[in-house]
Amino acid sequence: MPFSTASYANRSAGPERRPLAGIAAAGRETTYLTTPWFGEPMAHSKSAKKRVRQNEEQRLRNRHHRSRLRSAIKKLRAAVAAGDQDASKEQLPRTIALLDRMAGRRVIHRNAAARTKSRLSRLVARS
Repeated sequence: MPFSTASYANRSAGPERRPLAGIAAAGRETTYLTTPWFGEPMAHSKSAKKRVRQNEEQRLRNRHHRSRLRSAIKKLRAAVAAGDQDASKEQLPRTIALLDRMAGRRVIHRNAAARTKSRLSRLVARS
């Protein structure tokens, strides 16, 4: 395809997300990155296209797990802020177990999990 300034001017700044046909992750519509001017997956080989699909599914899965983890941490901190020692001591082991699971699945780094567990334990102990 010869280069023309008219076709170049119609291109957007970066890749856009388009629906990914045939794959439903946790009941949500998934997307994949496309080139802004052709609408095809940026990958060319069959294996690279498969990696695009796998990476997208993993991204959604990680997003779900990270959201669950953040909610658990917020719930524990809210219980401590409210002065509810029974609830905070009950939620601490659950939150720590969830942190360990997420570190094992590499959703978060193991050092980040250790640091968060330490801070939450100290927070509950001081309340």
